Order: sequence, then C-alpha cells, then structure tokens
Amino acid sequence: MDKDKMSEHPYITDKKYDYLVSILLPTRKRINHLITCLESIRNKTSNLKDIEVVLRIDNDDTETLENMDKIYEFDSSFDLKVIVDDRWNGYADLHLMQNQMFMESKGEFVIGMNDDAVFHSDNWDVELRKHSGCVGLVEANGVNIVKKGGIKKQGKK
Repeated sequence: MDKDKMSEHPYITDKKYDYLVSILLPTRKRINHLITCLESIRNKTSNLKDIEVVLRIDNDDTETLENMDKIYEFDSSFDLKVIVDDRWNGYADLHLMQNQMFMESKGEFVIGMNDDAVFHSDNWDVELRKHSGCVGLVEANGVNIVKKGGIKKQGKK
C-alpha cells in the first residue's frame, strides 16, 4: 500500500477521546438499585473526570423520573448524560437502547452495566488506563481489571 495513502487512515489508537470510559446504564423502576450503582461508580473510581455515565430512562418510568433530583446529584461527581425516550418493546429492544446510549458516548472504553450492578474494585479505572490505546479485550476478574491480548481459541493439547 502507498505510504501516503496510509496517513489518510489513522490507527484507532491515535484517536483522542473526551473520556477514558463511558458507562452505559439503562434503568427502569429500580431507583434504589440505580442509586447504589451510581454510588459505587463514584466511590470506586479514582479519577472521576475521566468517566461519563450515559443513563437511559423510559419516558413512562415515573418512579425514576420523580427522583431525578437524586440522580442529578451525581452530576457533580462525574459527567452524566440522561436520555429519556419511549420504552419501545422493553427488554426485547435492550440492544437498541444500548446502541442509542453508545451513539451518545464519548469514551475510549465502553462498559455496559445494569442498574443492579456495582463496582467492587477500588481504582479500577487506573488499571484500565494502562491499556489506553491498546486493541484487545479487557476483562474484570473480580479483583481488578486485566488486559487480555485478544481472543484465544482453545485447541487440542
């Protein structure tokens, strides 16, 4: 390939991102779980300015919408984007909701979470930063985050 042509297509690792991590977080009618999840993000992340949370709420979810003041309290800790939209076909369209949140995200890494999930590892983002610019899988092992250098096929021994 012509070397001049290669410069037209920079490596994905050369891209600059607004955030290290975008956390995609759909929720529905579980405000207590959601608050616990957001608290874990705030309490277990070492550098909150590197984090954005993209929250997706159904527009008929009165339980969550009536508690937006509690949710927006977290906006002073990390960047919080809130999408309020139709329910569509509920959980049958969860993949479409994830895509909607992904399109609004600006992080180098994307974490899809449910509102009843929490971070257990302190400073998980510090470990993740070590892999900034890498291509491969990053996997949580329950203690911290470790990089996997791609997908390994299991073969016969």
